[in-house]
Amino acid sequence: MRVTYPKAVRDLDYFRGTTQLSAVPARLTWTGDDRLRLEALDTAGAPIETLFEAAIRDVAIGGGFTTPSFSVAGAGYRVDFSMAARTGSFSAASTSGVAQWMHALRAAGAKSHYWSATRIAVWSTASTIGFVILLFLALVIKGTIDGTFELPS
Repeated sequence: MRVTYPKAVRDLDYFRGTTQLSAVPARLTWTGDDRLRLEALDTAGAPIETLFEAAIRDVAIGGGFTTPSFSVAGAGYRVDFSMAARTGSFSAASTSGVAQWMHALRAAGAKSHYWSATRIAVWSTASTIGFVILLFLALVIKGTIDGTFELPS
C-alpha cells in the first residue's frame, strides 16, 4: 500500500447552506498525489465526513476575497479562509493564506475564476472613478444643452 503525505493542510470554515450562519469547521488537504480533499470536522477537529476528493485538474475555483468556492463534478463547496476578513479587513485577507493557496492550485492545473482582494479593490476603484467621470460629463453636457454651463474665459 502506497502512503502519500499531504503537501498542505488548512483548517477553515465550510458553508453547508447559503448564509454565514451555516459555517461548520472543515479541513482542506492537498494530498501528495495532487488531489484536493475537503472534510467536515467535529468540534474536536476530527474528520467526520469527506465532502469531496478530486484531482486538482478536475476542480474549478470561483468566488473571491477569503471565500473561494470549489466546484467538483457539478457540486459547489464554499469555504472561508478567514472569518475575520469578512469584516472588510484587507490585512486579514492578506494574512489568511488564501492567495497562496489559489496561486498554487492554479499552477497545479485547477481552473480558476477566483477574485483576490487586490483584484476586487482595483476593479472597484476603477469602476468608481469611471462612474464619477461619466457623471461629470453628463452634467457638463446637460448644462451645455440647457445653457446653464459656461466655460471660464
